[in-house]
Amino acid sequence: MEKLTLREFEGNPALAMRRAVETGQPVRVALEDGSAVIIQAESPRASGGLEKLLAAGLASPPARKRPRAAWAPVELTSGVDDLLASIDRDW
Repeated sequence: MEKLTLREFEGNPALAMRRAVETGQPVRVALEDGSAVIIQAESPRASGGLEKLLAAGLASPPARKRPRAAWAPVELTSGVDDLLASIDRDW
């Protein structure tokens, strides 16, 4: 198990998580009062969280898809080349 100090963890929390995921081993973060927090990666497939909830009847798949927002077409008063030229002039 890899060990980090709280200061190391605060400086780069993503490092501890990346190490736990890449190595598959837990990472221990020692706190100032002597206690510790252990960060351990969990495979999304291994947990089967959603599948377990669906099987237990505690969750259900969406009943319908959300309708997409209807965007009104925008008419340009001038071409893109004119727009870029005006931006260049303003610089």
